[in-house]
Amino acid sequence: MKSLSRVVWSEGMYLGPHHFQTQSRYFEDSIHFAVEQCWFEPWGVVSCKLDDLAIQNGRVALIGAHGIFEDGLVFDMPASDHLPASRDIRDQFSPLSQEMLVMLA
Repeated sequence: MKSLSRVVWSEGMYLGPHHFQTQSRYFEDSIHFAVEQCWFEPWGVVSCKLDDLAIQNGRVALIGAHGIFEDGLVFDMPASDHLPASRDIRDQFSPLSQEMLVMLA
């Protein structure tokens, strides 16, 4: 459960690391709460680009992708995060197939 209880700062109070952790958690939870109010499901893949040449050669390779995981963690490949290694798909799909379903996980 998210906590939307903010830290009440007062002059002369003892400051411990847990105060800053609680303040940080409050800001993160507040942002998450606001985003949830904007969309029904505030997470998912925003964009994903696959390498066409790799697919023609029987591999799935990402060129780039960005989005938000269900827990609120954002990803931006390759700008901020590493791209995963390409995967060989020749065993799973016939070369004569016109389309294929690829699940991203």
